[in-house]
Amino acid sequence: LISILVASPEYLETCELPTHPEQLKDHSVILHRGGNHLFNHWTFVNNNEAHNQEQIPFVFDAQSRYISNHIPVSIEAAQQGLGILNTYSIFVTKSLQDGSLLHLLDNYQQPVVDRFVFYHQKRALSAKLDVFLTFLEEEIGIVKTD
Repeated sequence: LISILVASPEYLETCELPTHPEQLKDHSVILHRGGNHLFNHWTFVNNNEAHNQEQIPFVFDAQSRYISNHIPVSIEAAQQGLGILNTYSIFVTKSLQDGSLLHLLDNYQQPVVDRFVFYHQKRALSAKLDVFLTFLEEEIGIVKTD
């Protein structure tokens, strides 16, 4: 999964467009919490640096008053102009296409995240689980293995 930064055009009308991750400290950000983990440690590498040079990552530890545990709520907050959101590109494709969100710092890349699904293999695969795994395989790229 590919992480990207997005913000609404309305937010960017009131705040200067960041050109380097270091400038994020001057912005309002929207954070996501999953279980007990707060996803506030953002790592960036400049895509424009020469490929033969060692790329030194830039790490931003985000602080925010906007924290959600539901991705659609975070996306809505970004669309309403509450700040910059770091999310997976697959979740905001439509918003990027309709212009309600804009891709920021597109010359910086964040580490690609692999996702896994664990389930008990000793029992027969239920029809519901099989449909869910097929969805993940087709929509997100998770590969089912036996």
